[in-house]
Amino acid sequence: QASLLCHWREELESHWVELHFGELHVQEENGEYAFTVQLYMGEVSPDAVRVELYAEPSNSQEPEIHALERHEVLTGDLKGYLYSAHLPARRPASDYTPRVIPHFDGYLVPLEARQILWYER
Repeated sequence: QASLLCHWREELESHWVELHFGELHVQEENGEYAFTVQLYMGEVSPDAVRVELYAEPSNSQEPEIHALERHEVLTGDLKGYLYSAHLPARRPASDYTPRVIPHFDGYLVPLEARQILWYER
């Protein structure tokens, strides 16, 4: 497990700069938001990261973090995927920001980690 973790970290260090977001779409219907976002991976394995929606805490609660599900491969040379999630529309859609974090089972990533890619509006 330790050698797998080292290899995973080395791959992310080498290729993290290749990750970038494409378009973000949000639709509201029947009291629910449907978020879809494009993510281009470069040489990063889609299994090495987790794509999430993040919202700052409201009413002194914990931040909201929702995993997005990976769907079809996007056409092109940049190894892109479409990610989506459905959430109850309890707060404004603009409160949620897509982000990419490193993901390895059992590994926790602090909020201040430099390898967090935030969607820029």
